Amino acid sequence: MFCSFTNPLPRYEDACSLLAQHACAYSCIIVSFHTHAEALAANRILKREAMQGCLAPLPRFLSAECGYVWRASFNQFKTVFMVLQVGTIDYETLFVVR
Repeated sequence: MFCSFTNPLPRYEDACSLLAQHACAYSCIIVSFHTHAEALAANRILKREAMQGCLAPLPRFLSAECGYVWRASFNQFKTVFMVLQVGTIDYETLFVVR
């Protein structure tokens, strides 16, 4: 089970409200990209912001144009959400996974 937010993201409060409606424990967040170059650039930016996450192969249950995703634990949701919302990272979708 997962929730997804496509680019551009909604307001943070609206995203939290949607997550609360599903009432389940989320374990990680996954950011998908259109291209490998976008994935590599996002990895550099997120590492510079001291995010605890990494590039990983695209999970089978997701579909995206690029074969890589950036994955982090759910406790970093707010920080990653805010960095993506600024618009310096080109991404396809932000997934919140149970």
